[in-house]
Amino acid sequence: HYLSRLVQPTAAIAPLPSTTLEVTTGEVVTAERTSFEMAANVGGTIPASGTLLLSKPADEGTEPSVFKRIELEPVADEEGVTRLALLTQLPLGDYEYQFEAGDARSESNAIHMRPRPELSDISAKVTPPEVLGMPTYDEVIETGVLNVIEGATVALTLSATTALSAGTVAWDEAPAEPLTLNGDSELQYTFVADTPRSLSFALTSAEGLTNDELPPVAIVLSRDEDPVFEYTSPGSDYLATNVASIPLSMKVKDDYGLSDAALVLEVDGRAPERITLD
Repeated sequence: HYLSRLVQPTAAIAPLPSTTLEVTTGEVVTAERTSFEMAANVGGTIPASGTLLLSKPADEGTEPSVFKRIELEPVADEEGVTRLALLTQLPLGDYEYQFEAGDARSESNAIHMRPRPELSDISAKVTPPEVLGMPTYDEVIETGVLNVIEGATVALTLSATTALSAGTVAWDEAPAEPLTLNGDSELQYTFVADTPRSLSFALTSAEGLTNDELPPVAIVLSRDEDPVFEYTSPGSDYLATNVASIPLSMKVKDDYGLSDAALVLEVDGRAPERITLD
């Protein structure tokens, strides 16, 4: 433009176009300790440099408080579009950003740095198989391991540190399936513990941030062994008359307890008789 004026001083030369700025990253919502980009396309006259302004949101009726100005060099991407861009991280909180270049200033856009959703508590309501006659019990999973009897029905309740919009669970390498949202920050999942496996969880906050790096929960199974029955008296064959009283003593035990125990008495010429033991 300057050279044209020098060579043709009387010619009508169009003025340089104004610099334009178009923010392409818009409002940013991201998790703490996560890098994110702020970027704007530069059009018209491309200046030698531009500036990114970071500020804290202003109270009503006041101007934003700029706390950092970052000098940036316009760079053309593979498609020939000139951009001002910065990849960075910020502490938790709310911010605003905008770009300046030449005589242009972009609109202001919000940045919301939010905590990742985490698990604050996992509890289980365990219902053993009905055949065992055992009551349902509650257990808080503190070590990442839940040990239950094989065939038990397990109802998990997961409590999160922030409001949630969704959550998923996956068995080992199987595809994830959705959890049931109960209230703002609680999820539920019910399954039958028929195989020892590992459960992996992912949480999505109400603001759309997903945390899929939560510690897994291992499901360890115990088997119900057969009851053990032992005679203690008499220790061998016992000879008696048909009117004699015979003292019997025995021990019965089971790893998960007994619902009942009985002795079956068989006498020649009579039907077997079942005697319940105390």
